[in-house]
Amino acid sequence: MKFGGSSVGQQKRLQSVIELIKATLLDTNTPPRLAVVVSAMGDTTDWLLDAADYAAVGDKEAADMLVDRIADLATRNAIICCTDLPDGCFSPDFVRLVREFLAPLRQILLGMSIVHEKTAQVQVSEPVAEDS
Repeated sequence: MKFGGSSVGQQKRLQSVIELIKATLLDTNTPPRLAVVVSAMGDTTDWLLDAADYAAVGDKEAADMLVDRIADLATRNAIICCTDLPDGCFSPDFVRLVREFLAPLRQILLGMSIVHEKTAQVQVSEPVAEDS
């Protein structure tokens, strides 16, 4: 099962995803193994691209605000996911873990803001057929 974008970017939709996964696991016709893949949540990809744009023009503060937005979304969603777990399973410090995970991104954005540069985006398109 793969989820991403708006299906995991808002609390109500994330809870629907969790319920779907639970129902699938409880379904006796489902194979005993299940893989769940979650890609970028909500507008995270756009926020990352915007953060790079801000950093490239030297606006580190605006870039950091977008990283904070990503951190807040990831933290909220992690807490939501753990709400339905049995008591005592685990209760990690999500704020700290997410901030540590995003620290290298902040360093890259700092470097970009200092040199006012970013690597150009490459658009991948369909190969052009050669005439015979």
